[in-house]
Amino acid sequence: MKNEKCIIIDKGTTFHCIAISHLVYVKADGNYSDFKMRDSKNDFTLTIQLGEVHELMDKTRGVDNFLRVGRSLIVNLNYVRSIDLSKDKFLLSDNLGFREELEASHQALLTLKTKVENRAKRTRRDEYDY
Repeated sequence: MKNEKCIIIDKGTTFHCIAISHLVYVKADGNYSDFKMRDSKNDFTLTIQLGEVHELMDKTRGVDNFLRVGRSLIVNLNYVRSIDLSKDKFLLSDNLGFREELEASHQALLTLKTKVENRAKRTRRDEYDY
Protein backbone atom coordinates (compact mmCIF):
# COMPACT_ATOMS: atom_id res chain seq x y z
CA MET A 1 0.00 0.00 0.00
CA LYS A 2 2.89 2.29 -0.71
CA ASN A 3 1.75 5.94 -1.06
CA GLU A 4 -1.87 4.80 -1.08
CA LYS A 5 -4.53 6.79 0.75
CA CYS A 6 -5.87 5.00 3.80
CA ILE A 7 -8.59 5.42 6.34
CA ILE A 8 -7.05 4.93 9.76
CA ILE A 9 -9.15 3.19 12.40
CA ASP A 10 -7.43 3.10 15.77
CA LYS A 11 -9.42 1.18 18.39
CA GLY A 12 -6.78 1.25 21.12
CA THR A 13 -5.62 -2.35 21.00
CA THR A 14 -6.14 -2.67 17.24
CA PHE A 15 -5.05 -0.44 14.39
CA HIS A 16 -6.27 -0.67 10.80
CA CYS A 17 -5.07 1.15 7.69
CA ILE A 18 -7.74 0.54 5.07
CA ALA A 19 -6.73 1.23 1.47
CA ILE A 20 -9.31 3.54 -0.08
CA SER A 21 -8.93 2.17 -3.60
CA HIS A 22 -9.65 -1.40 -2.42
CA LEU A 23 -12.64 -0.58 -0.21
CA VAL A 24 -15.89 -1.10 -2.15
CA TYR A 25 -18.43 -0.48 0.62
CA VAL A 26 -19.06 -0.57 4.35
CA LYS A 27 -22.30 -2.02 5.68
CA ALA A 28 -23.76 -1.48 9.15
CA ASP A 29 -24.54 -4.47 11.35
CA GLY A 30 -25.59 -3.03 14.72
CA ASN A 31 -22.45 -1.90 16.56
CA TYR A 32 -20.31 -3.57 13.90
CA SER A 33 -19.34 -2.52 10.39
CA ASP A 34 -18.63 -5.01 7.62
CA PHE A 35 -15.89 -3.83 5.25
CA LYS A 36 -16.23 -5.24 1.74
CA MET A 37 -12.97 -5.14 -0.16
CA ARG A 38 -12.38 -5.53 -3.91
CA ASP A 39 -10.68 -8.83 -3.16
CA SER A 40 -13.31 -10.71 -1.13
CA LYS A 41 -10.62 -12.68 0.69
CA ASN A 42 -9.74 -9.48 2.55
CA ASP A 43 -13.25 -8.62 3.82
CA PHE A 44 -13.46 -8.00 7.55
CA THR A 45 -15.71 -6.79 10.38
CA LEU A 46 -14.85 -4.24 13.06
CA THR A 47 -16.57 -3.15 16.24
CA ILE A 48 -17.32 0.37 15.07
CA GLN A 49 -20.61 2.00 14.14
CA LEU A 50 -21.15 3.15 10.59
CA GLY A 51 -21.51 6.76 11.72
CA GLU A 52 -17.99 6.65 13.19
CA VAL A 53 -16.62 5.21 9.94
CA HIS A 54 -18.34 8.00 8.02
CA GLU A 55 -16.83 10.64 10.33
CA LEU A 56 -13.35 9.15 9.85
CA MET A 57 -13.81 9.28 6.08
CA ASP A 58 -14.90 12.91 6.27
CA LYS A 59 -11.80 13.76 8.33
CA THR A 60 -9.40 11.91 6.04
CA ARG A 61 -7.88 14.32 3.57
CA GLY A 62 -8.49 13.49 -0.08
CA VAL A 63 -11.24 10.97 0.59
CA ASP A 64 -14.20 12.28 -1.37
CA ASN A 65 -15.29 9.23 -3.32
CA PHE A 66 -17.57 7.74 -0.64
CA LEU A 67 -21.25 8.41 -0.11
CA ARG A 68 -23.54 7.38 2.69
CA VAL A 69 -26.42 5.56 1.01
CA GLY A 70 -29.27 5.36 3.49
CA ARG A 71 -28.69 4.45 7.12
CA SER A 72 -26.73 1.25 6.68
CA LEU A 73 -24.30 1.70 3.79
CA ILE A 74 -21.31 3.74 2.67
CA VAL A 75 -20.37 3.19 -0.97
CA ASN A 76 -17.20 3.90 -2.93
CA LEU A 77 -18.51 5.84 -5.93
CA ASN A 78 -15.67 4.53 -8.11
CA TYR A 79 -17.33 1.09 -8.10
CA VAL A 80 -20.90 2.14 -9.01
CA ARG A 81 -21.67 0.70 -12.44
CA SER A 82 -25.45 0.87 -12.68
CA ILE A 83 -28.52 1.99 -10.75
CA ASP A 84 -31.96 0.50 -11.35
CA LEU A 85 -34.54 2.81 -9.75
CA SER A 86 -37.43 0.54 -10.78
CA LYS A 87 -36.02 -2.31 -8.67
CA ASP A 88 -34.30 -0.17 -5.97
CA LYS A 89 -31.00 -1.92 -6.71
CA PHE A 90 -27.54 -0.88 -7.81
CA LEU A 91 -24.49 -2.70 -9.10
CA LEU A 92 -20.95 -2.34 -7.77
CA SER A 93 -18.14 -3.72 -9.91
CA ASP A 94 -14.45 -3.24 -10.69
CA ASN A 95 -15.05 -4.48 -14.28
CA LEU A 96 -12.62 -7.33 -13.60
CA GLY A 97 -13.82 -9.91 -11.11
CA PHE A 98 -15.68 -8.13 -8.35
CA ARG A 99 -19.42 -7.73 -8.90
CA GLU A 100 -22.18 -7.31 -6.33
CA GLU A 101 -25.75 -6.06 -6.50
CA LEU A 102 -27.18 -4.27 -3.46
CA GLU A 103 -30.54 -2.86 -2.49
CA ALA A 104 -31.28 0.60 -1.12
CA SER A 105 -34.28 2.83 -0.68
CA HIS A 106 -35.57 4.69 -3.71
CA GLN A 107 -34.65 8.06 -2.17
CA ALA A 108 -31.12 6.86 -1.33
CA LEU A 109 -30.66 5.67 -4.91
CA LEU A 110 -31.85 9.00 -6.30
CA THR A 111 -29.17 10.71 -4.19
CA LEU A 112 -26.57 8.17 -5.35
CA LYS A 113 -27.57 8.68 -9.00
CA THR A 114 -27.26 12.46 -8.70
CA LYS A 115 -23.85 12.21 -7.05
CA VAL A 116 -22.52 9.77 -9.69
CA GLU A 117 -23.86 11.94 -12.53
CA ASN A 118 -22.32 15.10 -11.06
CA ARG A 119 -18.93 13.39 -10.64
CA ALA A 120 -19.06 12.15 -14.24
CA LYS A 121 -19.84 15.66 -15.52
CA ARG A 122 -17.02 17.14 -13.43
CA THR A 123 -14.57 14.49 -14.66
CA ARG A 124 -15.50 15.09 -18.30
CA ARG A 125 -15.16 18.84 -17.82
CA ASP A 126 -11.74 18.42 -16.14
CA GLU A 127 -10.52 16.24 -19.00
CA TYR A 128 -11.02 19.12 -21.42
CA ASP A 129 -9.45 21.87 -19.27
CA TYR A 130 -6.01 22.77 -20.57
